[in-house]
Amino acid sequence: MKKYKFHIIVTFSLISALLFNTCKKYPEGGLVYYRIKHLFGKNADQASKSWKLKLYEVNGIDSTNLFQGANSYIDDQQNFVIFLLYNCKGQTYGAHTNLYDYAMSVDKDAKTLGFGTLLSAYNNDTSQCFLKNNNLTCQRNILNPEKNKSTEWNIRDLTATELTISKQLNNNYKIILSSSK
Repeated sequence: MKKYKFHIIVTFSLISALLFNTCKKYPEGGLVYYRIKHLFGKNADQASKSWKLKLYEVNGIDSTNLFQGANSYIDDQQNFVIFLLYNCKGQTYGAHTNLYDYAMSVDKDAKTLGFGTLLSAYNNDTSQCFLKNNNLTCQRNILNPEKNKSTEWNIRDLTATELTISKQLNNNYKIILSSSK
C-alpha cells in the first residue's frame, strides 16, 4: 500500500511539474502576444512597423507589377504599408499607406485583420493618384480593393519578417508583405 501511494505521489508530482513548466513557455502572453509583436514591431503603445509589398495576387494572378514602379520612390517600397499600435491595452490599431489611413482591428486570437472605413483619403475610389516631385504617382487601395466599408483579411502566415493575408470578395486576393525587422 505504501509503495502504491508513493507511485501516485511521484506521478502526480511529475505531471504537475510538466504542466506548470509548459505554462511558463510564453510568459508575455503566448501566440497572440507574438503575433502582435511581429505585426507592429513590439507589443507596446506607439509601436509601428513598415512593410514592403512582396506579392499582390488577384484570382491566382500575380499583379504585383501594377504597384511596383509606380511607387518605387518610397524607399524601394520599404514603407509600402505601416501598421501602427496606438494603444496596447485599449487595442487601438491603424494602418497607413502613401495615400490611405485606416482604422484597423485585430481579432482576439490575432487570426484576422480588419481594415475599416478610410479615416482620410482624397475620395472613396479604389485607386488614387497624386503629384510628388512633379511626377504623377498612383496607388491602388490594396487593403480595401472593392470599396467595401469594412474588409476583414485572414492571416495565413505571420513571422517577424513576413505576413501573408488573404480575402475572398468578388475576387480572391492574397497579399504577401515583408519586413527587415
